[in-house]
Amino acid sequence: MSSTTHTITLDPSKYDQQQINLMEERLILLDDDDRAIGEGSKKDCVRQAAARELTHELGIPHTYPLDDFAYLTRIHYYAPSDKIWAEHEIDYIFFLTLDPKTNINPNEVSDVKWVSKADLEEFFKDPSSTFTPWFRLIAESFLYKWWDALLALRKDQSQPLDAKALIAEVEKEKATMGSIIRM
Repeated sequence: MSSTTHTITLDPSKYDQQQINLMEERLILLDDDDRAIGEGSKKDCVRQAAARELTHELGIPHTYPLDDFAYLTRIHYYAPSDKIWAEHEIDYIFFLTLDPKTNINPNEVSDVKWVSKADLEEFFKDPSSTFTPWFRLIAESFLYKWWDALLALRKDQSQPLDAKALIAEVEKEKATMGSIIRM
């Protein structure tokens, strides 16, 4: 693991002072052997973790700036898996616009497929398709409307999608969302 620290720049006019203070909370940085190697802010560390997961799970190399991750929101969820195990997490939701090649880690991911919104909706209807509880929650609660909004924000179909364009739309929506906890 690299001990390089990346700094994320945020527009402070989009956040209140409490949010800014929370994003600046200090976290301990660890190496692969869990030795402390430094510190970083929460806003930097969650993006570094997202980039690390893309590499670890999907084999997508970290060749993009961490600022390219568009933070949309976070969710708190609990999902039983079986009679013994369950997931109980707070997950940060980022969008990242890439056209990557994948090299999936079979210990983490069973399959990858690029799909349209209609394809994904059909997959959810198919009882033989399996999804993680958190992905189902995100898709049912947010993904479909965010997908539509992101496509609508693109002025010209020949332009690439810009994940950051969705941030303002999601911020408007958050004011009325409340929280989502599924049990």
